[in-house]
Amino acid sequence: MDIEEEAPVNAAVQTLLEVIARAKLRAEERRKQREEAAQQEYGVLKKADGTVELHLPPAPTKPGADECCNSGCTPCIVDTYWERVHAHAADVRALQAQYQRILGGEPLEASEHHIRKAHPQWGLLDPLKF
Repeated sequence: MDIEEEAPVNAAVQTLLEVIARAKLRAEERRKQREEAAQQEYGVLKKADGTVELHLPPAPTKPGADECCNSGCTPCIVDTYWERVHAHAADVRALQAQYQRILGGEPLEASEHHIRKAHPQWGLLDPLKF
């Protein structure tokens, strides 16, 4: 066999390499989405003209059907996703309640007058800071 010739690749190995390549692409896309979300400001934002706007945090990205390896990992990507969904829902409810209080004329506590940014790892508000 000539050194420059490539050995034939087993079909199963080729399939596995393709699956890994697709998973890496999806992981990179999710990382970029989290970084973009982390740059977005959200919360109840007061504009220069005195009006207020409600900007909700971005929802977590659902993992693809083939991203879970079904081997019982801890933490599993699916479990982590659902934890993010529940934390996101809590964030949205809290921000909506805050917005309704402002619209109703109720003054907010000083600690509530800040702009929140998405957590870079999860793409939503860090639940430990709530």
